[in-house]
Amino acid sequence: PATQRSPQRSTMPSAAARCVLAALAALPSSIVCAANIPGELDRYKTYETLYSQLGYHGNLGLTHAAPIIAGVVKHTYRREVRGAKRVLDVGCSHGRGVDLLWRSGFCASGMDLATTAIKMATDHRMPRMPARCATRETVFRQGSAAAIPWPNATFHAILSTDVLEHVPEALVPTVVAEFGRVATEHLFLIIAAQPEGEIIRYGPGGDPRHGFVGRLRNVVPETETLHETVRGPEWWIAQFERRGEWACAVMHRTLVRRHAFTAMRFRGGNVTATRVEAQRGLDEQGRPLVNFWLKCTRRVGV
Repeated sequence: PATQRSPQRSTMPSAAARCVLAALAALPSSIVCAANIPGELDRYKTYETLYSQLGYHGNLGLTHAAPIIAGVVKHTYRREVRGAKRVLDVGCSHGRGVDLLWRSGFCASGMDLATTAIKMATDHRMPRMPARCATRETVFRQGSAAAIPWPNATFHAILSTDVLEHVPEALVPTVVAEFGRVATEHLFLIIAAQPEGEIIRYGPGGDPRHGFVGRLRNVVPETETLHETVRGPEWWIAQFERRGEWACAVMHRTLVRRHAFTAMRFRGGNVTATRVEAQRGLDEQGRPLVNFWLKCTRRVGV
């Protein structure tokens, strides 16, 4: 384990305990874990369909984690201590972020809700895993952020990029508690502050049948949105600081500029641009944000 904390603060919820046991026994944790979390089986079906049938995150070289690893994570931990630091990438997709953490000197693991994402990560990243990180826990595991399939205090830090906005608001306190249960030092988070862009929702031509959400509805008709919690940094900081474990700060803000566009890369290398529509994701000055970066540090003695 990364460190030991008092039993009172590191009690493992029953759902998480079942996930850990499933992972250690190589059982299908999607069945063991997701069934114990409200709505999680439906979300599992949604993201598994996106990955297995619709080519979601099909570009294995693309990750949103690269800038925060380079700009924040590597500056938090000096090179000489990184080999002793364990980092979990929550929502790791095809594992490129974990690969970058390995290359930066960390021992990293990854988890994702979608089984196909974990298969992609295992197939494409595990051959590159450094020998120094070859421990039982240094693997890619399928699981929910609301029931992380690792024991208490396993990691020094959690990295999570463009994932938390996909968590339903009612489930956010459970996810926050799980992050605090598993990580002992830092959280590095990129959180989207807008609904998914028009390309994801409606497709390049504005036809709702062509976007990821539109095509997803052919398989999962009840799908309404992928970004279920669209909030600004103050709201998210309050969620993480409420339990008294973390002190959080905004490290970067990506503003929605007037006439600004964002690009989404699809399978086959085609790049299409779409306008970002500002809604509830605002900074302290009321300016609309595309996303923001948070760094949370565990308070001393907690």
